[in-house]
Amino acid sequence: KTKNELSLVHKNANKLLVLVNQLLDISKLESGNMKLQTVPQNIVPVVKALTLSFTSYAERKQITLKFNSTENEIIVYVDRDKFEKIITNILSNAFKFTPEGGRIEIAINRQAELVSASSVNPKIPNQVRDDSIVEISIRDTGIGIRKEKISKIFDRFYQVDGSHTREQEGTGIGLSLTKELIELHKGKIEVESEAGKGSTFRIILPLGKDHLRPEEISEESENIKIMMNQSEQDIQRKVEDKIDIELLEKDSLPLLLIVEDNYDVRVYIKDNLKKEYRVLDAVDGEDGWNKSIEQIPDLIVSDVMMPKMDGFKLCEKLKTDERTSHIPVILLTAKAAKEDKLAGYETGADEYLMKPFEPDELRARIKNLIEQRKRLHQHFKKKGMLELNDKKITSVDKKFLLKALEVIHRNISDNSFTVEKFAENLAISRSLLNKKTVALTGEPPRDFIRRIRLKKAAELIEKKFGNLSEIALEVGFDNPAYFSEAFKKQFGVVPSQYLSNSHNSI
Repeated sequence: KTKNELSLVHKNANKLLVLVNQLLDISKLESGNMKLQTVPQNIVPVVKALTLSFTSYAERKQITLKFNSTENEIIVYVDRDKFEKIITNILSNAFKFTPEGGRIEIAINRQAELVSASSVNPKIPNQVRDDSIVEISIRDTGIGIRKEKISKIFDRFYQVDGSHTREQEGTGIGLSLTKELIELHKGKIEVESEAGKGSTFRIILPLGKDHLRPEEISEESENIKIMMNQSEQDIQRKVEDKIDIELLEKDSLPLLLIVEDNYDVRVYIKDNLKKEYRVLDAVDGEDGWNKSIEQIPDLIVSDVMMPKMDGFKLCEKLKTDERTSHIPVILLTAKAAKEDKLAGYETGADEYLMKPFEPDELRARIKNLIEQRKRLHQHFKKKGMLELNDKKITSVDKKFLLKALEVIHRNISDNSFTVEKFAENLAISRSLLNKKTVALTGEPPRDFIRRIRLKKAAELIEKKFGNLSEIALEVGFDNPAYFSEAFKKQFGVVPSQYLSNSHNSI
C-alpha cells in the first residue's frame, strides 16, 4: 500500500516538474535566452520510439495506435530535447481528447515545397525544390475542435471548452510552447479539426541547414540518443496493475460506487475504502448512472465536474428514479461557492464534501449516512411503521413504500402471496425489490410482508375481530402454530397474551 501511494506521489511530482519546466522554457523564449543546438538526426526512429512509449496507455484506453513512415531514414537538423518535447506534447494532447476505442495515427513523409519566385522576378515561374520539407502528422478520432476555436488553441493558457471536466485537465501551456519550439526550428504547425470527428496536427520542418544560423548547428557524429525514460502513461499503468482492486468477498459489507473521472483521485478513494467496504468505480457520470442501475450500490460518492454527465445531473437522475432513489449520495467538488453547495443539495445530495478532503472525513461521512439508514431500520422494526416524513427519505421512496404497503394490505389474506407476486404487483424485478426493501426497511421482502401481516393481526386482536385461528387466516397464516411463533418473535408475547399486555402497558 505504501509503495502504491509513493508511486502516486512520484507520478504527480513528475507532473509538477513537467509544468515547471514548461514555464521555464516559456520564460527563456520570452527573454531570448533559449538557444537552438541542432544536430543532423534520423527522426524516423526518434518519432517511432516516442510513439511506442504510449503503447501501454493506448492498450488501457483501447485506442488503436499506428505509426507509418514513407522511408526508414529522414535526416533533419533538430535540437533533440526540444524536438522530443514537440512530439510528446502533440501525442499527449491526442490521447487526452480521444475516447476509449478511438484511433491515433502518426505518419512521416518528405514533401517537395512549391517556392514562389514572383516576388523577385514576376517572369520567373514558381520553382519546385525536391524533398525540401518533412511533414509529421498526428491524426486522432477524438472530440475535435470547433472551427471558431482552432485559431485560439495555440494561445498561452487557452483551454478548449469543457477541458476542465476531463480526466487529464490541461493548463493551456503545452500547445503554446510546442508552436514556439517548432518556430524556433524555422518550421510551422497546422491544424485541421472538426467537432465530434477528430483533429490532425501537421508539424512541418525544413530539410537541410541553410535556414539555420551557424551558432545553431552542432555537427555531432555520435549515435542518436532516444530518451527512453518511462512515460507518464507507463507509470500510471504500473500503479493501476499493482493496486489491489479486488472486491471484498463478504456480502455483508456495504457496496459503494465511486464516480470520478480523474484516475488518480479514483484510485486514491478506492484504496482508502476497500478494507471497510466493497467498492466499484465509474469513470464519468454516464458510466456511474449505468453501474448504479446494474448494481444498485448502498452508497455513491461522485465528483461534480465530469464529462458526459456531471455530478449534479447524476444525483438528480438517481434521486428521481424509483430504482435508485433510496441510495445516499455524497458529492465531491472543488467549487467552494455557497450557490454551488446549494445546487448540490437541491439535486437531492445527502452530503457535500469539498476538495481537497481528508480520507478520514470521507470515511466519517460515509459511516454516518450508513448509520442513519440503520437507525431508520431500527425505528421501523420497533414502531412497526416508517416515519415517511423523514427528510432522508425521498418523495420517490415514500411513494414506493406507500405502494408496497397498499399491495401487501390488498393481498394480506392470501397465504399464497409470495415475494414473486409482490414484485410483479410493483412492476419491478425481484432483485430490485430485495435491494429497495432492505435499503428502506432493513428487511428482505419476505420479512417485510410478514411484519405487516403480524402488525395487522395485532390490530385485529385489539379490535377483538375473532378467535386467533380466524385472525391468523385473515392475515395469511394457515398454520396457527407458526403464526403464534412468528407473533411472539415480533411482539415478545404469544397472541393470546397480547391484549392483556397491551392494557397493562397502557
